[in-house]
Amino acid sequence: PLAEWAHNPAAIGADGTVHFGARDIYKVNAPGMFTGFYNSTRRINSPASLSADGTLYLSSNGNVIAIPSDNPLKWSVAVGTRSETSPAIDGEGHILVTVDNSLLRLSPDGVIDWQFDAPALFNSSPSVGLDGTIYLGCDDGNLYAMNIDGSVKWVFSTGEEVKSSPAIGQD
Repeated sequence: PLAEWAHNPAAIGADGTVHFGARDIYKVNAPGMFTGFYNSTRRINSPASLSADGTLYLSSNGNVIAIPSDNPLKWSVAVGTRSETSPAIDGEGHILVTVDNSLLRLSPDGVIDWQFDAPALFNSSPSVGLDGTIYLGCDDGNLYAMNIDGSVKWVFSTGEEVKSSPAIGQD
């Protein structure tokens, strides 16, 4: 049954369509009518993220997958182990995803541009600032700010594991 697998937060498109992953990926419009799904064949491990063009990005058993609004699989990239964090999308359409102790940036075509490895696990989703800075917390007790080229901009020590995702204000 759907309820057995539906435990990830949904992504809401500009038109109000709700996208969420269970065993498959479902789409429901604003009045609550089922509008379609993508048959994943794999368990969906992460919340979904939607790009400006309506492409849905998420993690499924060791892969990051991209599904355009018309539902065929655009691409799937093996990234190793499963990721349970939500992918982030920067202003240029690059996809940022954490896998174990790595932050990966993928191009809109699914090519891994770069990888940053930390000394501990990333259990928070990355967030992207207006200037392109990538922020994410790590189990090593640090909040990392990364440049768009994958280099470290700065590190703030919290003294404790950071498991929540950073929120970015308008200022």
